[in-house]
Amino acid sequence: MFDEVLDVVIVAVVALLGLAAGFALGKMRGQASARMAKASEVDALRGSCEAMKDDNARLAAQVAQAKAQSEGLLQQLSFAKSQLAQAQQAEQVRVQRERERAEADGLRRREEQEKALTEQGKVLSALAPLQKNLDELQQKVSNIEEGRKHEMGVLGEQLKGLGEQQARLGRETSSLSAALRNNKVRGAWGEAQLRNIVESAGLLEHVDFDTQVVMTGVDGKTLRPDMIVHLPGGKTIPIDAKVPYADYQRACMIPET
Repeated sequence: MFDEVLDVVIVAVVALLGLAAGFALGKMRGQASARMAKASEVDALRGSCEAMKDDNARLAAQVAQAKAQSEGLLQQLSFAKSQLAQAQQAEQVRVQRERERAEADGLRRREEQEKALTEQGKVLSALAPLQKNLDELQQKVSNIEEGRKHEMGVLGEQLKGLGEQQARLGRETSSLSAALRNNKVRGAWGEAQLRNIVESAGLLEHVDFDTQVVMTGVDGKTLRPDMIVHLPGGKTIPIDAKVPYADYQRACMIPET
């Protein structure tokens, strides 16, 4: 019984020793593996550091190049800003001048318009009496036109009457021409025209002249002139009215002047 217990104890001790030895061996192996891993990691880190140094150098070169480019761009930007500022200033000056010119033009146009309106007002004021006169003249013209129409109507009637008179005068002239072909009628008409002439001259019958007076000529013949005109000093002028029909017709054909 004791031997069995001892065997069990020995087995247990051996097992524990084996476990301890295995644990120690495992630990040693683990530490070796860890050392190897750390060595590999250190190598990797060294490679990484070298690579980082190369990258840093490259980045430093790139940064320097970028800095140089940035400085160049900054200079260009500064120049561009200067040019832009000058351009803006010039544009502001131009706009200001354009605004001043536009204001001056607007002011001049307003002054011209006001002047034109003033002149127009003066013209209208001056033309107001003329307009009134024109209205009155228009009314007078209308009245004259109405009067002219009335007078034209009256004139038409007068022309119609004149035409009738001319027709009647033509008939009477024809009758007179026919009558004057008779010697006796022509003599009576001549005596009547002679009487009209002396009376138109202001002579009075039985004072300045007499008609159908019987008198004796120097040769003792009896004369009967159509008219005797009395002159101062008891002198007389006998007149015998003759109407040559051919001469009368020629006289009628003479145009009026």
